Amino acid sequence: MQTLLEQLQKLALLAAAATAGPWVREGDMACAEVLGPPTGKFAMQYPVCSSIDDEDAAFIVAVRNVLTPENLTLLVAGQAALAAAAPQWVSVAERLPEAEEGYTEFSTWVLAYTMAGRQIEASYYFKGPLKGWHTPTGKADVTHWMPLPTARATMEGASHA
Repeated sequence: MQTLLEQLQKLALLAAAATAGPWVREGDMACAEVLGPPTGKFAMQYPVCSSIDDEDAAFIVAVRNVLTPENLTLLVAGQAALAAAAPQWVSVAERLPEAEEGYTEFSTWVLAYTMAGRQIEASYYFKGPLKGWHTPTGKADVTHWMPLPTARATMEGASHA
C-alpha cells in the first residue's frame, strides 16, 4: 500500500504530464481552455476535451483546477515536512527517555508500547530502586516509546471549565 506522500508524488508526475488548464465543463465534456495540435483538412485547432458523465466531468474540472503541478509540489513538500517532524517510536534497547527536568531518577512521561498488553500507555522510566517502566496501573514491560505530543503554546479564546 502506498503512503499518502507516495500517492501525492505519483499524482504530481501525472499532473505535470497532463494537458495544462484551466479546465471547464462544456455539456458532458471536460475541456482544457487550450487548443490541441492542428488536426483535420484545414489544420483547425480544437479544445482538448473528453466525453464523460456529468459527475465525473464536474470532479475532473474541480480537481484539475486545484491540483495544479505547482500546488501538488507544495503538497508533496508539506507532507514530507510533516512526516519528518512527526515523533517516531524509539526502541528501549536503543535509548531511554531524557530525565524529567529537576530530577535524575525519573524520565519524562512518554507514550509506551507495552509487550504484555500489546497496548500504548502513558509511562515513565524510573532509574532508582524500583528500576523499570511504570504506568498509572503499575510496572510494565515496554519495548518502544515515543515523546508525548506538545501542547499548543497558546490557546487564545479557549475556555477552561
